Amino acid sequence: MNKTKTATKPKVDGILQDPIFKPSLVKRLKDVRHIREDASAFIKDVIDGTYGSAIVYGNPGTGKTTLVQGALNDAGLVQDRDYLIARSHITPLMLFIALYYSRRKGQFLVLDDCDTILSNELGLNMIKAATDQTFREIRYDSSSVRKGINNEHIPSSFEYNGTVIITTNITPHTGRGKLAQHMNAIRSRCVPFCLESKDNMDAYAHLFDLVYNDDMLAREYPKVDWDKKVELLKFVLSNIDDIRMLDLRKPGQIMATMLKHPTAWKRRAQRILRTA
Repeated sequence: MNKTKTATKPKVDGILQDPIFKPSLVKRLKDVRHIREDASAFIKDVIDGTYGSAIVYGNPGTGKTTLVQGALNDAGLVQDRDYLIARSHITPLMLFIALYYSRRKGQFLVLDDCDTILSNELGLNMIKAATDQTFREIRYDSSSVRKGINNEHIPSSFEYNGTVIITTNITPHTGRGKLAQHMNAIRSRCVPFCLESKDNMDAYAHLFDLVYNDDMLAREYPKVDWDKKVELLKFVLSNIDDIRMLDLRKPGQIMATMLKHPTAWKRRAQRILRTA
């Protein structure tokens, strides 16, 4: 007789009864759930204006960007209208233009892993100005042509009234030197929140929370039942010792393999997990 598929979300206590979830891991799962609840509440406070600009930092694979974008969407904000996301490599001119288009009160600019701009003095000066809670004039004194959407001219300076949210893998640090001083200034202007994973088990706890509590896979695979999602979580855990670095792209890659190769997915998925 075929096993009935679980269309509804199973109770987490039922999942954790499997011996594969050892007591120490169960405790980590609960701790991470509390951390992520606090992080979500923190971002909501940033959105409603309780805090000014924010910096969310921690290891790769903890879902910093997912958390921030999810909170913005849950607040009814629309990407490219109410908020912009600047990712990875961004030049000072690109930052200036992004700040211009998120300059109004109630708009947000998310700097997602833009680590190169955090080591650029011109970029740091713009971020410092944007995150200052008093007078926030953004300037770009350069001969570079400043053209925006539809080739519109962007002025060389403007007042910034939006909110900057920085997500980064770099732990804000103190130290000496000019760049360190700039970073310290940004730290003093931004309210921080740490989403940290010390090892693969911590990373797994974040991944479990995203798959189970946030139903991360439903966005890409809306028809996948909960039996498969739980099986995936247990499969990743059973192979945790062979993973060099666990990140949040793995579940989607494994689910694609499960659906494409239903009889041989485990062997193929192990290669995905073991390949950094």
